[in-house]
This record gives sequence, structure tokens and C-alpha cells, in this order.
Amino acid sequence: MMTSTFITQQAFGQLFLFNSNKRTDTSIWLIRNKSKGIIPGNSTYFAAAVNFARSREAEFSIGRSNIIRSDYSRGIVQSNISTWGFSCAFSKWAGQDQYTGKFFLEHIKIPPFLLGNFVLRTDYSVNFTNKQQYLRPSLGVTLFYADLLYSYSFKTAGPGINQYRHGFTLRSKFYASRKKAEWNYHIWKKEVWARYLRMTYKL
Repeated sequence: MMTSTFITQQAFGQLFLFNSNKRTDTSIWLIRNKSKGIIPGNSTYFAAAVNFARSREAEFSIGRSNIIRSDYSRGIVQSNISTWGFSCAFSKWAGQDQYTGKFFLEHIKIPPFLLGNFVLRTDYSVNFTNKQQYLRPSLGVTLFYADLLYSYSFKTAGPGINQYRHGFTLRSKFYASRKKAEWNYHIWKKEVWARYLRMTYKL
């Protein structure tokens, strides 16, 4: 059973050599739930947001996320999350209801100790009411389930003035099926490796 389980995983060893005759340590990366790529992803993304600019806009999103986490064997975990998807948004401008569809790309990096949790996001939107189109890059911080971002909207097509320009976004979100996320385990030294085997495979 243990042998067949190892076949479905990927592992490799690194040898730290201080001279050509002596091996001083061995470290191993063990990959579980290997990701199939960003396009299929390994988690479904749901989000709701409010965009504050010249006009306030409510937004709902759905997409696919690719979550990759690395555990460095001492409780230090890093997460990288890449997401793509679609949004629908509703706003009001000059007393007229506005309906917008969007395509977005988002990347989050959460390093160890939760320092510098940055979000990079780009939306391309089409306003079905007034035929305007926008490119909206955003930068902000995340608490995994919530984001705060600053954005600037560039009008790329359509009549009239830029209805957004500078803006701020508050977004809450949820990642479904996170158990399928890819986990990379860094195993170091013989004692830790043996303990990991006992815990994982009930040896």
C-alpha cells in the first residue's frame, strides 16, 4: 500500500556536500495532489465585492483557482493562488442602471508568517448599457477570505467620460474544494522523515 502511494507522488532528494567524500544532510520534497495547471485549477472561486469610485458598483464573481502550498517542515507555510473567472456588476450613473460583464485574472502570494500578503488583479469589463469598455489593474492586500485593493480604470472603448478612474474595492471570497490543493512538503533529516512516514501511513 505504501509503495503504490509513493508511485502517485513525486519526490526528489537534494544532497548538501561540503566535500566530495561526505554527505552531511538530505532533504526531500514530497508533492501531494499534483496540480494539473492554472486553467483547470484545483478549487472553485466565489466572491462578492463593492467597488467605490465615481459610482458605487456591486460585483459577483465565479472562477477557478489553482492553490499551491509549500510546507517547509517547521510550520512555515507559503501559499500561491492564481485565479481566473468572470464577474457581473451592477451600478447607477446619472440615474441610469448600468450592467457590466468582466473577465479577471488574480494572483495572491501569502509568504510565511503572513507578512506582505499582496494581491495583483486585472479586470477587463464591458458595460452592456453604454457600450464602454475598461481595463482595471488592482493592487492590494488580502486576509485570504477578504481583500482590500486600490485600482485605476483605463477606458479602452465607448462614448462618454471615464466613470471610474481611481477606486477602492472591498471583496469577500470563498475557495471551495480546498482539500484538492497541491501541497509540497519539505522533509529534512532522517528523524523527521521517519516521523512523517509514521503519521502519514500509520507505520
